[in-house]
Amino acid sequence: RRSDVTPEAESSPEISVVARNIGLSYSVGGKSETERPTAELQTIDVGLSMQPGTKNSRARVSMDVYDVVNKSKQNFYKRLHIGTEVTFSGILGVQGGLNQGYTTYGVFLNSRLVRLDAGIFAEELGKYPGDLKSRSYYGRVSVGWTK
Repeated sequence: RRSDVTPEAESSPEISVVARNIGLSYSVGGKSETERPTAELQTIDVGLSMQPGTKNSRARVSMDVYDVVNKSKQNFYKRLHIGTEVTFSGILGVQGGLNQGYTTYGVFLNSRLVRLDAGIFAEELGKYPGDLKSRSYYGRVSVGWTK
Protein backbone atom coordinates (compact mmCIF):
# COMPACT_ATOMS: atom_id res chain seq x y z
CA ARG A 1 0.00 0.00 0.00
CA ARG A 2 1.23 3.51 -0.81
CA SER A 3 1.95 5.68 2.23
CA ASP A 4 -0.03 8.65 0.86
CA VAL A 5 -3.24 6.61 0.44
CA THR A 6 -5.55 6.34 3.44
CA PRO A 7 -8.11 3.52 3.83
CA GLU A 8 -10.88 6.11 3.36
CA ALA A 9 -9.38 7.23 0.04
CA GLU A 10 -9.06 3.74 -1.45
CA SER A 11 -12.05 2.72 -3.49
CA SER A 12 -13.51 -0.46 -4.82
CA PRO A 13 -15.94 -0.18 -7.71
CA GLU A 14 -19.51 0.44 -6.58
CA ILE A 15 -22.43 -0.85 -8.60
CA SER A 16 -26.01 0.30 -8.14
CA VAL A 17 -29.28 -0.95 -9.57
CA VAL A 18 -32.45 1.12 -9.28
CA ALA A 19 -35.93 -0.12 -10.15
CA ARG A 20 -38.32 2.78 -10.81
CA ASN A 21 -42.11 2.93 -10.70
CA ILE A 22 -42.69 -0.64 -9.52
CA GLY A 23 -46.42 -1.28 -9.34
CA LEU A 24 -47.36 2.03 -10.98
CA SER A 25 -49.04 0.53 -14.03
CA TYR A 26 -52.16 2.69 -14.00
CA SER A 27 -53.54 4.28 -17.15
CA VAL A 28 -54.94 7.75 -17.77
CA GLY A 29 -57.17 9.06 -20.58
CA GLY A 30 -58.34 7.31 -23.74
CA LYS A 31 -61.76 5.87 -24.46
CA SER A 32 -60.76 2.22 -24.07
CA GLU A 33 -58.16 0.27 -22.06
CA THR A 34 -55.89 -0.11 -25.12
CA GLU A 35 -55.93 3.64 -25.89
CA ARG A 36 -54.86 4.67 -22.38
CA PRO A 37 -51.14 5.40 -22.10
CA THR A 38 -49.27 4.08 -19.08
CA ALA A 39 -48.45 7.07 -16.90
CA GLU A 40 -45.05 5.86 -15.60
CA LEU A 41 -42.85 3.21 -17.19
CA GLN A 42 -41.30 0.59 -14.93
CA THR A 43 -37.57 0.84 -15.63
CA ILE A 44 -34.26 -0.46 -14.33
CA ASP A 45 -31.22 1.84 -14.13
CA VAL A 46 -27.61 0.67 -13.57
CA GLY A 47 -24.68 2.73 -12.31
CA LEU A 48 -20.97 2.17 -11.76
CA SER A 49 -18.62 4.37 -9.74
CA MET A 50 -14.97 4.35 -8.67
CA GLN A 51 -13.20 6.82 -6.39
CA PRO A 52 -9.40 6.47 -6.21
CA GLY A 53 -7.44 9.08 -4.29
CA THR A 54 -4.82 10.14 -1.77
CA LYS A 55 -4.98 11.89 1.61
CA ASN A 56 -5.35 15.28 -0.06
CA SER A 57 -7.05 14.66 -3.38
CA ARG A 58 -9.41 12.22 -5.06
CA ALA A 59 -11.11 11.50 -8.34
CA ARG A 60 -14.55 9.97 -8.82
CA VAL A 61 -15.51 8.39 -12.14
CA SER A 62 -19.16 7.43 -12.64
CA MET A 63 -21.39 6.04 -15.35
CA ASP A 64 -25.19 5.62 -15.35
CA VAL A 65 -27.39 3.94 -17.92
CA TYR A 66 -31.07 4.74 -17.46
CA ASP A 67 -33.72 2.27 -18.57
CA VAL A 68 -31.34 -0.61 -19.33
CA VAL A 69 -33.97 -2.70 -21.13
CA ASN A 70 -35.09 0.40 -23.10
CA LYS A 71 -38.81 0.34 -22.34
CA SER A 72 -38.87 4.04 -23.23
CA LYS A 73 -37.66 3.22 -26.77
CA GLN A 74 -35.03 6.00 -26.66
CA ASN A 75 -31.64 6.20 -28.32
CA PHE A 76 -28.88 4.69 -26.12
CA TYR A 77 -26.94 7.97 -25.92
CA LYS A 78 -29.99 9.76 -24.46
CA ARG A 79 -29.91 7.23 -21.60
CA LEU A 80 -26.13 7.38 -20.96
CA HIS A 81 -24.44 9.66 -18.42
CA ILE A 82 -20.67 9.62 -17.76
CA GLY A 83 -18.86 11.94 -15.40
CA THR A 84 -15.77 12.60 -13.35
CA GLU A 85 -15.10 14.79 -10.34
CA VAL A 86 -11.61 15.74 -9.16
CA THR A 87 -11.19 17.20 -5.66
CA PHE A 88 -8.10 19.08 -4.52
CA SER A 89 -7.33 19.17 -0.76
CA GLY A 90 -10.94 18.16 -0.07
CA ILE A 91 -12.05 21.78 -0.64
CA LEU A 92 -12.02 22.75 -4.31
CA GLY A 93 -13.07 20.57 -7.22
CA VAL A 94 -13.88 20.38 -10.90
CA GLN A 95 -16.46 18.23 -12.67
CA GLY A 96 -16.82 17.14 -16.27
CA GLY A 97 -18.60 14.55 -18.32
CA LEU A 98 -21.18 13.67 -20.92
CA ASN A 99 -24.93 13.98 -20.47
CA GLN A 100 -27.02 12.55 -23.33
CA GLY A 101 -24.05 12.96 -25.69
CA TYR A 102 -23.20 16.56 -24.72
CA THR A 103 -20.34 17.88 -22.59
CA THR A 104 -21.02 19.09 -19.09
CA TYR A 105 -18.68 20.81 -16.65
CA GLY A 106 -18.68 22.56 -13.31
CA VAL A 107 -16.80 23.59 -10.19
CA PHE A 108 -17.45 23.29 -6.48
CA LEU A 109 -16.22 24.64 -3.17
CA ASN A 110 -16.65 22.51 -0.06
CA SER A 111 -16.11 23.89 3.46
CA ARG A 112 -17.47 20.73 5.20
CA LEU A 113 -20.57 22.57 6.46
CA VAL A 114 -21.52 24.26 3.17
CA ARG A 115 -20.91 23.06 -0.38
CA LEU A 116 -21.43 25.35 -3.38
CA ASP A 117 -21.74 23.86 -6.89
CA ALA A 118 -22.09 25.62 -10.25
CA GLY A 119 -21.90 24.37 -13.80
CA ILE A 120 -23.28 23.96 -17.30
CA PHE A 121 -24.95 20.96 -18.91
CA ALA A 122 -27.08 20.17 -21.96
CA GLU A 123 -30.05 17.90 -22.55
CA GLU A 124 -31.36 16.49 -25.79
CA LEU A 125 -34.99 17.46 -26.38
CA GLY A 126 -35.19 15.69 -29.74
CA LYS A 127 -35.25 12.01 -30.53
CA TYR A 128 -31.50 11.62 -31.18
CA PRO A 129 -28.38 13.44 -29.91
CA GLY A 130 -27.81 16.47 -32.14
CA ASP A 131 -31.51 17.05 -32.92
CA LEU A 132 -32.42 19.77 -30.40
CA LYS A 133 -29.87 20.69 -27.73
CA SER A 134 -30.98 22.63 -24.66
CA ARG A 135 -28.07 24.17 -22.71
CA SER A 136 -28.72 24.90 -19.01
CA TYR A 137 -26.86 26.29 -16.01
CA TYR A 138 -27.11 24.92 -12.49
CA GLY A 139 -26.26 26.00 -8.99
CA ARG A 140 -26.62 24.15 -5.72
CA VAL A 141 -26.04 24.93 -2.07
CA SER A 142 -25.76 21.96 0.31
CA VAL A 143 -25.82 22.65 4.04
CA GLY A 144 -24.81 20.05 6.58
CA TRP A 145 -21.86 17.70 7.06
CA THR A 146 -20.60 17.18 3.48
CA LYS A 147 -17.70 15.12 2.13
